[in-house]
Amino acid sequence: MGSALSVSEGTAGLMVTVPSLVAAVSAPLVPVLVGRMNRRLLLLGLMGLMTLANAASALAPSFAVLVSSRVLVGVAIGGFWAVASSLAVRLVTTANVPRATAIIFGGVGAANVFGVPIGTLLGGFSGLRIAFAALSALALVALLALLAVLPPLAASQPVRPRLLAEQFRNPGVRVGILATFLIVTGHFSAYTFVSPALQKLSGTDERLVGPLLFAFGLAGMAGNFVAGAALARNPHRTVLAITVTLAAAMPLYLLLGRTPAGGAALLIACALAAALAVRSARTNENLR
Repeated sequence: MGSALSVSEGTAGLMVTVPSLVAAVSAPLVPVLVGRMNRRLLLLGLMGLMTLANAASALAPSFAVLVSSRVLVGVAIGGFWAVASSLAVRLVTTANVPRATAIIFGGVGAANVFGVPIGTLLGGFSGLRIAFAALSALALVALLALLAVLPPLAASQPVRPRLLAEQFRNPGVRVGILATFLIVTGHFSAYTFVSPALQKLSGTDERLVGPLLFAFGLAGMAGNFVAGAALARNPHRTVLAITVTLAAAMPLYLLLGRTPAGGAALLIACALAAALAVRSARTNENLR
């Protein structure tokens, strides 16, 4: 991307950093700003914004315009997940919430498996603009699907800053937020170095890293659905057991991951545990 835009690799990285930071800020702000807006209309509007923002990225005449369009992508991502993550509570009965949430977040695992390689393939063969255009087209498909199947979702009450602040008085919410933050931060900090760890610590052939990352994504998808079944039986015990497993998997890699087979097994175990832990934390927050 840097060579295509005539900027350094570090500068090109702003296309990832900027929307990520904007999404983090937008997640709590969008529900506050929209007040009582019907959540169906909100989701349609956010997906429409995603469609237009990616189209703007594909047509951007300069890097400055491209980064500006990525800001809009960040708004759409943050706002969408702030609302979409709680849809299961509104669409199904309480008993089916864990399974329904597993299906919703199964899309994250699918994106890890298919999104990055497909995007890389499109960018490599057709160029950066075609990849962004494809994202715009996919967002449009999602918009049309939402329009066809999502029922009206009236807001019971507007989200006020005071109401958000009051949530922190709930010990369960505080623990859920802290646990999610620590687990996701730890997971992605480790995942950043998964390729050199597999090659240098486990002695894995470089040609096998790609297939192992594909298996990592598949394991994450499976973890989402396993979590749904486990949470339906005992959510708090499930969260505790999975978090302990994930915490133990990292140091165990130094002891048991010294061979290609050991490294691959622990990589899959980490993927399962991370998916289970994140899904568990999110589901518990929704149930509260």
